[in-house]
Amino acid sequence: MYHQERTRHHFFVCRREYFTPAMRGFLKDPDAFLQNQPITYLKYQEGEPTTVAIVTLDGRPFVLKRYNLIMRLKSRPGDGIRILIMSK
Repeated sequence: MYHQERTRHHFFVCRREYFTPAMRGFLKDPDAFLQNQPITYLKYQEGEPTTVAIVTLDGRPFVLKRYNLIMRLKSRPGDGIRILIMSK
């Protein structure tokens, strides 16, 4: 019913039907996805701690809430980013 992955750097759970190659690609590099896809922003302002948007994966709309946390000095791509994505 659900797919779950937990590593030292990430944790996510989603319904198996939503765990598609597109979802894997999004979860692997959300920044690249957000730069290369049409997005409908519901809340976005430079410097704000959160971004809320509607994104489409495999033709399905999802509500995305991204928490832009303060980055550490020695960070890797994706560090400091927490994402909540829900079926619309």
